[in-house]
Amino acid sequence: MESQKDKRLFIGIPVSIDALKQIKSYVVPFKQRYTNDRLVPSYQWHFTIAFLGEVDAEKEAKIIQALRERPLGKEFKCEIDSWGAFPSTESARVVWLGSKIKNDKFHALGEIIRTCLDEVEIEYDRKDLVFHMTLARMKIPRNLDPFIRKQKHIKNIQLKVDCIHLYQSYQNKTAYEIIDTIFLND
Repeated sequence: MESQKDKRLFIGIPVSIDALKQIKSYVVPFKQRYTNDRLVPSYQWHFTIAFLGEVDAEKEAKIIQALRERPLGKEFKCEIDSWGAFPSTESARVVWLGSKIKNDKFHALGEIIRTCLDEVEIEYDRKDLVFHMTLARMKIPRNLDPFIRKQKHIKNIQLKVDCIHLYQSYQNKTAYEIIDTIFLND
């Protein structure tokens, strides 16, 4: 019998239709300027909570079961209010929109999910949680400070968080597939 190939997985929050419409207007200047970089299409936008890496089918089932059994809390809203980049805006490799202001409910959800992963012994990237949505992966590091300073201030974009997705990503592609959806609850 042939074994199934491991999947490259991560957990994230989808972008609501209302927020998507508002975000697009802020992203137009960026997309026009950085056309040679790997831009993430809007239908793939999401807010990452935990990157899991390569996961086999047995562990994938454990992840889904653990998340479905755990109360994740009530739905909430997060404000999208700033541009950012990893590792920094002066040497950007990944460009994002999100918030530099800590959202307690987002971080609480992240901690619940990470605790779930720890309990079922799933490895994940343990970097600090940053509320961000990747817009592009730069081919070479760029100083984005001048571009960001020229952008209009992001105002009143509220992201409704009512579910999380377990996504599969594909190496070197800007493509994701939703494996499962878990709704927030009490």
